Amino acid sequence: MSKVYISIGDYAIREIEESDLSQLLEWRNSPEIHSKMLTDHIITWDEHLAWFKKIKEQDPTLNFAFVYQDKLVGYAGYTKYDPVTKTGDGGSYLAPELDLPVDAGIYSGELLLYYGFETLGIKKTVTDVFLDNERVVKMNKLMGSKIISSHKLKKGGKVKEVVTMELTYEDWRKSFYREFFL
Repeated sequence: MSKVYISIGDYAIREIEESDLSQLLEWRNSPEIHSKMLTDHIITWDEHLAWFKKIKEQDPTLNFAFVYQDKLVGYAGYTKYDPVTKTGDGGSYLAPELDLPVDAGIYSGELLLYYGFETLGIKKTVTDVFLDNERVVKMNKLMGSKIISSHKLKKGGKVKEVVTMELTYEDWRKSFYREFFL
């Protein structure tokens, strides 16, 4: 049985199991998700296995399977975490082919933020998002994040604008979604 870290209603973040790996890699490399990632690199199976072995050794746990009604539907995790400065860079993705409730993205973000702020003791998250990923930019703003800067990045042979979004623990505690969901 997988360890569940946090759950709200039908949603939860749990430990990633080896049986999740094939599906997570397929989603991560899908055009719908890959196009929103900052990297151009398609992840190989060997790289994915090496990543899995590395995250299984992490303490604290930073990477999770995102589930809806006990079914794997995505990933949520911190790609960067600094216990000294108490900062983290989190992100998530949802299965592109599943017909999930409209609030699934909010729940994946809120569960990850709750874990980061309340369990890891993070004081601030800082995340880069392509500006044209309007849905994720809007979702982050609804959860209390603010755009603090922008820069250009080459992706798929094109130069795209990236915004850096910041969310402090204090702003998260004040946000509508924090109070509504937790």
